Amino acid sequence: MTIDVEKYINSGILEAYITGGVTPAQECEILHLKEKYPEIRDALFKLEGDLELLAQSMALIPSSCIRDEVEANINKIIVQEQAAKAFQAYNNIAPSEGNTQQYINVESRSSHVYIHKGWKWVFAAVFILGKIFLATAIYFYLENRHAQLQIKQLKSNTEVIK
Repeated sequence: MTIDVEKYINSGILEAYITGGVTPAQECEILHLKEKYPEIRDALFKLEGDLELLAQSMALIPSSCIRDEVEANINKIIVQEQAAKAFQAYNNIAPSEGNTQQYINVESRSSHVYIHKGWKWVFAAVFILGKIFLATAIYFYLENRHAQLQIKQLKSNTEVIK
């Protein structure tokens, strides 16, 4: 099976693969073609790098209180695991073979939404433009109302003259 590699790369299937939007059959096909064609492997490597750069540029630094809370939860889990191991060792109980995964609840106590600094300027510009448009609309409304009153007066004056 021969394919047009450039056409395949430009089709968008590799982007879908990177983001997890392909079927299992398409995934197998891409993995096979990746081994067969170095151009596809290079394109996948470049796309993964670009996606990583995008993720890094959009990342937000969590506040210190969240870091402290996560660290406290991790320490709590470590202490619980050590206590469970000590209990098992003391009572000669074999360690359990089941799923022992623990999940850490991370909740923010802040009711504020933080946005990237660049967006703050956009929001400020939209706010200022909104105020300018509102003032312009009010000005033209008042001018229109004044013009309507003048037209009404001129009509009444012309009817009196006739």
